[in-house]
Amino acid sequence: MWTLWTESISGRALATIAVPILVLCSAGCDDDGGCPPEGMSNCDPVDQLCCPEGQHCVLYYGSSGTFIDSCLGGDGQVGEGAACLPNASSGYQACIVGLTCLMTGGDSGPVCHRICHDDDDCGFGASCRQELEGVSVRACLDD
Repeated sequence: MWTLWTESISGRALATIAVPILVLCSAGCDDDGGCPPEGMSNCDPVDQLCCPEGQHCVLYYGSSGTFIDSCLGGDGQVGEGAACLPNASSGYQACIVGLTCLMTGGDSGPVCHRICHDDDDCGFGASCRQELEGVSVRACLDD
């Protein structure tokens, strides 16, 4: 969105320029720009939307057998592809922001996988194809 801005002295226009206006909604917001995004309970763990300052949107496997999106403080320490241990009772997320602890058919145990909306969110040689029960995001898996 752009607006025109005019600088003047004593009523004489010196310059008129187009100035960009920041729109505070990005991918994942609902039509009203509100939170949580559609298909999520609290926040968007891919685009990091809807959490208070100082917190990150994390995705963890809850004791109910589905994934839960939640705003938590602190940062995980485990990187993509590394072994992790989910803790459903506390919601602790061992993986760094943007990843979730998940065991897929090709894994020998739980590892940190990138969370995605589509293939563009995954790195080279991976695609956004692992459905996650209870949320509208998926996980990247190697092709």
